[in-house]
Amino acid sequence: MRKISFHPKIIRNRIYKLLKEAKASHIGCALSCVEILMAIRKCMGEGDEFILSKGHAISCWYAINGVESMIDLPRMATRGSYINVSSGSLGHGLSIACGWALANRDKNVFVVLGDGECQEGQVWEALMFAAHHNLKNVRLIIDHNRFQACGHTKDILNLYPLDKKIHAFGWNVRTAYGHDLDEMIFLFRTLATSDIPTAIIACTTKGKGFPEYEDNNLWHYKNPE
Repeated sequence: MRKISFHPKIIRNRIYKLLKEAKASHIGCALSCVEILMAIRKCMGEGDEFILSKGHAISCWYAINGVESMIDLPRMATRGSYINVSSGSLGHGLSIACGWALANRDKNVFVVLGDGECQEGQVWEALMFAAHHNLKNVRLIIDHNRFQACGHTKDILNLYPLDKKIHAFGWNVRTAYGHDLDEMIFLFRTLATSDIPTAIIACTTKGKGFPEYEDNNLWHYKNPE
């Protein structure tokens, strides 16, 4: 992977530039997961894998990997374009991560889900599967920005208490402030010693870094201006 400038403000400005130039949407959810994806990029070891299950936030991964234009790149996470799994049809990323983790227990598999995505039944099947097979090399991170495409997650299909529900499925669960890069890196490194699968609920702000976008769900589909 290319060496990058590790500063969230630089990454957020690059996301804005990429999406504005490409006349593409989903800036809110890309801005919310900047520190999460930066921490993953920092902590991935040789042979580790990353799955961006919320594939509509791919501009964030492009920005972190130094992409200067996404005009000719896919608008959803697509295998071969800086990532190894096509996603965007929500709910499949954790299942894929479980398969990879089961096949190679010596490597970590990082997977990022949106909180609205957790309404998919397949996510909960994968949570059970990971606990049953003790896939402690799965690193699940939920970008908990409290929104999904059509509104607040709690109003569409309430997930709470999300941490207790995932814990009841046999997971080690931690809640963290998802915009603290150092905290995210610390959690990835310290929780690597967990003897059961680990999930981090990263509390974030949709549209973080641009006041006119923050917690404004219009920018889920609206292109940056």
